[in-house]
Amino acid sequence: SSKPQPVSAPTHPTGWKDDGWDADEYYKADISGIRQECNAMIEASERELLPKFLRMVFHDCVGSACDGCINLDNIDNRGLLEPIEGIYPLVKKYGGKLSRADIWAICAIEAASMAVPGDGHHFPLHFIGRKNCADADDMGIGGEDHAMCGNDLTNHEMLQFFKDNFGMHDPREVVVIMGVHSASTANRDNSGFGNIGLEDGWVENAEEYILSNKYFKTMKNFVWELQKVENIYPVPNRHQWYFDPIDNGPIMTNSDMSLLYNFEGYIQADKHGDEGLVMCLTHPDAEFEIEGVDGEDIPLCPLAESTKEFVDMYADDNDLFIKDFGPAMNKILNWGYHTYD
Repeated sequence: SSKPQPVSAPTHPTGWKDDGWDADEYYKADISGIRQECNAMIEASERELLPKFLRMVFHDCVGSACDGCINLDNIDNRGLLEPIEGIYPLVKKYGGKLSRADIWAICAIEAASMAVPGDGHHFPLHFIGRKNCADADDMGIGGEDHAMCGNDLTNHEMLQFFKDNFGMHDPREVVVIMGVHSASTANRDNSGFGNIGLEDGWVENAEEYILSNKYFKTMKNFVWELQKVENIYPVPNRHQWYFDPIDNGPIMTNSDMSLLYNFEGYIQADKHGDEGLVMCLTHPDAEFEIEGVDGEDIPLCPLAESTKEFVDMYADDNDLFIKDFGPAMNKILNWGYHTYD
């Protein structure tokens, strides 16, 4: 009898590809199908799913790797059940070749591409081969409970978070990826930020979900003042930045504003124990109106020297922002798998 042949290893490739995987013979039909179906899903939702898919994948990648898992017991993951359930039919349909984590990443890169104005912008996906975590259900609900990016971080803490969680050692990368907030809205019921009953976000007309340098222009060009917002348990009370009129229009978190200002030594809990009270002003014309706090002699906040130059740079050049955003997003989507020089 003939000698038994060893079982051959899988022949389909995985890993990093400089020009992306969209044209790869083995994967291109599946990647194209996922992109098209995610695109249709986003359009059918009047684009409301666009920022939700982006938020889902960023939260997925926090920790040791992008692994297709979201722990919904973490309050910072409130609101993510909708995109997880929305994409689940694609996970079932395309799960034969691609992991759930890969499918989430493909849908997120398509959402980012759709957020760029004009016809047919295309951010490539450079990595295939993500592994699903072992302790979640088929939809991806479960897994480890990772600490998300805090909302009250100083500049140093922001840079450290992105270094620890995404391998981003260059402050420029951190600044450009934060620009995703231009295509996002803040839901008061989920995050505790934003305005009650309104689809406001970090820029004016945020509900258009457009990826642009408006985030940086908005941060630079308005007189921001601190506001305390009280929320319904379990969502904590928050401090957020706004410009007139109050309770309407764009907001910024302390972590956003820390790209421009160094809050080190100025940020604390208020008298009720609620985090995020910043004891400095971001503009000479700003007023300080926090209940129970004497607003006299509040100093101007010092500038964040390590990141301010990049906020200025992107505020002045939208094309450069879009050019730099794709590689930065891919770096997050590759976290835990691809090693950078």
